[in-house]
Amino acid sequence: WYSMAFTKPLVQMNRIAHLMATGQYQVRTELNRYDEFGQLGHALDNLAVSLAAAEKESAQLEQMRKDFVANVSHEFRTPLTIIQGSIEALMDGTAATQEDQTHRKQAILAETNGLNRLVGDLLELSRLESGKIKTTYETVWLNELLDDVTRSLYTLANRASIQIIKDVAHDLPPFVTDYGRFRQLFLIFLDNAIRHTPAHTTVTIQAVITDHNLIVHIDDEGAGIPEADLSHVWERFYTVEKSREFREGVQKGTGLGLPIARQLAQLLNGHVQLERLPEKGTRAVIHIPVNANLVLGNPELDQTPRI
Repeated sequence: WYSMAFTKPLVQMNRIAHLMATGQYQVRTELNRYDEFGQLGHALDNLAVSLAAAEKESAQLEQMRKDFVANVSHEFRTPLTIIQGSIEALMDGTAATQEDQTHRKQAILAETNGLNRLVGDLLELSRLESGKIKTTYETVWLNELLDDVTRSLYTLANRASIQIIKDVAHDLPPFVTDYGRFRQLFLIFLDNAIRHTPAHTTVTIQAVITDHNLIVHIDDEGAGIPEADLSHVWERFYTVEKSREFREGVQKGTGLGLPIARQLAQLLNGHVQLERLPEKGTRAVIHIPVNANLVLGNPELDQTPRI
């Protein structure tokens, strides 16, 4: 009897270990003992649980990898097909007229620009997700940063007669953040707002600093994002152009802008979200913690406004 008391749990744990070695992580020792055998059995059970969770995570990562490859392949296939068809038409004489040749060349240029943008977005998202991007903190005046961003987007907005209204107090205090990354975050949301709102409308920017937190609202007057899509817009390559596109000639997005924006916000210790406005349009909310007091007490920070 004394020998069985030792050998039975050892045999049971040996059997469970062999089953776990074959990938059967749902097995358990079921040893209800409080001695060293019970502790060892409990450790094996915990190991089985951990291995099952790791296997599930591995399967999810593998599925994400497959989806990523499929999405990238799909995003590249269409523009490459258009480029190939256009070049073949130019070479074999199918594009006989000057007008048709010009149209084909414009198509090649447009698709090439789209591919460059896609590759750039993929590289940027990869760098952000790797966590290897360094932040450079400096003093930032929000009004000056917004003027910089709106100048960059002037041509895009002016082409559709869209007015960018900045409703931000002139005496908003400076704060400390990464200027380049913060500017990139604004560019993504303002670019989205301009591209997905009808011509002759407005995009409004509102911002306040409260309790050392910067809260920014960017509102457009488009149709808004459907409720069913709100939880998916942060996924890579997910686009809702079919429901949001209004104007002809608006280049299709890569579906990577919002995932990049989320990574940028997390890099700055903040978060972002999208809301469907009650009547029409979409609101992007940027919430970034800042510390305006650091500007006054840290002589090492450059406090000279950018020109």
